[in-house]
Amino acid sequence: MALIHVDWNPGTKKIREFGLILLGLSVVMAALGHRTSAPAAAFLGILSATLPGSAGLWIYKAWMGVAFVIGSILSPILLATIYFGLFTPLALIMKLIGRDALRLKRPATDTYWTPMNMPDDKSYYERLF
Repeated sequence: MALIHVDWNPGTKKIREFGLILLGLSVVMAALGHRTSAPAAAFLGILSATLPGSAGLWIYKAWMGVAFVIGSILSPILLATIYFGLFTPLALIMKLIGRDALRLKRPATDTYWTPMNMPDDKSYYERLF
């Protein structure tokens, strides 16, 4: 069901890059004050960067497996929260005040064309951006 593809058999270059990213993440975590999890992330990053064939592969697979499961669970929850918490009340408010942004309620006239006010000054067309 997920639209993301996890590379379960990465090369050594990708595992080293993962280890360096993990090491950078540990620096950011330490700067933000996470004193307990930053050393663990640094240790896993150093281990992944120095031993990409053995320990790094297992750390990469474990990390990607946990991230895939968390992402598969949280994505629908987050999208549903945004949809039902933001867009549905906004649509109800717009319906209550009678706003028709898409002009779906068309007047009973001969044509549905809407008149446009075109500028008379030709310099308007010089720079349209």
